[in-house]
Amino acid sequence: MSHYGLLKDALERAGDTVSLGYLQRDEQLRIPERYLGLVTADECMLSEQAVAYLADLIEQYVDLDRVLDVAGVAAEQPECVACTPTAGPVRIGVARDRAFCFYYEDNFDALRAAGADLVAFSPLDDRELPDALDALYFGGGYPELWAEGLTANVNMQAAVQRFIESGRAVYAECGGLMYLAQSIQGRDGRTWHIIGALPFSVVMTERLRRFGYVEVTLTHDCVLGAAGTTARGHSFHCSRIADVPADIPQSYRLRYTLVGTEGSEGFSVRNVLASYIHLHFQSNPSLAPEFVRRIARHRSLAVGSEARR
Repeated sequence: MSHYGLLKDALERAGDTVSLGYLQRDEQLRIPERYLGLVTADECMLSEQAVAYLADLIEQYVDLDRVLDVAGVAAEQPECVACTPTAGPVRIGVARDRAFCFYYEDNFDALRAAGADLVAFSPLDDRELPDALDALYFGGGYPELWAEGLTANVNMQAAVQRFIESGRAVYAECGGLMYLAQSIQGRDGRTWHIIGALPFSVVMTERLRRFGYVEVTLTHDCVLGAAGTTARGHSFHCSRIADVPADIPQSYRLRYTLVGTEGSEGFSVRNVLASYIHLHFQSNPSLAPEFVRRIARHRSLAVGSEARR
């Protein structure tokens, strides 16, 4: 409470932010942890008793009437200019399950506003991709922890490989990059071979590598936009890429803002763009609309190529 009191006093003195309440430390609300953070909601759902207990605490320590007032005001705010749809509907398959669970919800909002229909699927549990997809989006997560299940799902592997061979767009971040690599080597030394769309392997490490916020500049045209496009994101992973071929195109110039170092990434292999960087699409309002436009273009090229066969 003392820490909250200090923050509340500071907010009231500032005069432009409302203090709505707090939750005190409570050992009954502890969530299991692992490297890279907490055990995710898909793996560790709260019991009904825990949800009821949490609800009681919120009623006790949070001003819910003011929360609803503030939420109502926020809902009345006008949409940003960038949220105007700029392309016809495209269907993007989004990998969402225990292995792929890290996404910015803002990215989904921006893609929907730009004209995308997002369709969730599970690389772990589904045997086929959803019908009539124009692109695939593999986010972050823990594919190394679920590598055995991902490897065993040979039907999904084959479906993803066929999709890539069709020429339609595929975008992958962090865990998605790992899934599309030639193999993942775990900390126990076991190696798992999954999709194989990227010509390198990934090796798990004991410590974080290249942690922090990142400024990204596209150096080549790719599915996210034209050369010169800028965006921001973050890097947060306990693995490294092994034996990157010298001739693999890299579409990102990176600047890690915490330490000021620079590098290159954004591996572009045919219609696949993959990187460790979790991009925040709202950091550049043109990013999501351009992504949707270029997905539609990939779809047209893929259809045209299929018709010529």
